[in-house]
Amino acid sequence: MSKVIEPGITIGNGYKLDEKIGESHLGDIYLATKDDGCMFRIEILSGSTTSDEESVTRFLQEVELMSQLQHENLLAAIEPGQDEDTYFLVSAHEPGMSLEDSIKSKNSIDEKSVLSYLISIAEVLKYTWDERKLLHRDLKPQNIYITEEGKAKLTGFGIAKSSEGQSMGLTGVGFTIGTPEYMSPEQIRADENLDFRSDLYGLGVVIYEALVGELPFVEDAPILLMQKHMDEVPESVKSRNPDVTDECSALVDKMLAKETEDRHQSWQELIDDAQAVLEGKAPTSKAVSSSSGTGGGDKPLSAFGKSPASVIGIIIAVIIVIVIVALLMKGG
Repeated sequence: MSKVIEPGITIGNGYKLDEKIGESHLGDIYLATKDDGCMFRIEILSGSTTSDEESVTRFLQEVELMSQLQHENLLAAIEPGQDEDTYFLVSAHEPGMSLEDSIKSKNSIDEKSVLSYLISIAEVLKYTWDERKLLHRDLKPQNIYITEEGKAKLTGFGIAKSSEGQSMGLTGVGFTIGTPEYMSPEQIRADENLDFRSDLYGLGVVIYEALVGELPFVEDAPILLMQKHMDEVPESVKSRNPDVTDECSALVDKMLAKETEDRHQSWQELIDDAQAVLEGKAPTSKAVSSSSGTGGGDKPLSAFGKSPASVIGIIIAVIIVIVIVALLMKGG
């Protein structure tokens, strides 16, 4: 019989689970302590998927990946573990909260803090891209941790993928995976040649939400939400939060450009722009033009009139949603 995972039990090498603090694509995240009082963050592979060979392999790959990555803006992985048929990953814990909880508690976050978070996360994504050509593919406030000192740290690499062909998330060509609220148009279309600019778009959605307190697009149906990311122009951050500067609003507009060539062309370019805005200066890179489909307030692009790729992307997304629903019903 499988061990019941809940607060109060001890697993592995003496890790006592104190409370559930979040969820990931692979399972639940707990805060845990050891006898010496040290606290840890433990990600546990969901019990409903431990019999799924692909999920176990994906989890073990995340463990391997995190053990190879070393950056001050990453929540450091400490060790993998297995307790009977329960797999888990132990990571460092620092006092603080997720960006998701911070947004909920404050509704919106001040511009200087958000720009500081942006720079920190962009720096670690630059590192993972430069070192491994790694795409995170699941950037969202839940996967960004804000320490008590105000430092942003990244986690949630369960569906990361190398652009050089090594899929950490085991997803094949033509299959869309991620969180619809934060996915880039090309990620939704399941384009084969995704690069760092897809993550840059996802980070742009996160920054938009942090500044405004709400997402740029909201829909109950994932397919409609994904369609909006492919074809519609969000209101500018400035129009939804007048306290945001024009320069910061323009920075977010560029991150959310529909076409990859209209976004920043390197992580360093984004970092330089964000640093300039943080210092009260204009971004150094060229602003996105209104013809690119961003900028807020421009006329939304036609849902089906922009390009054949959009139509194909929508069809693929519909098929994916149907498959996911069918699998969930089968699993239930």
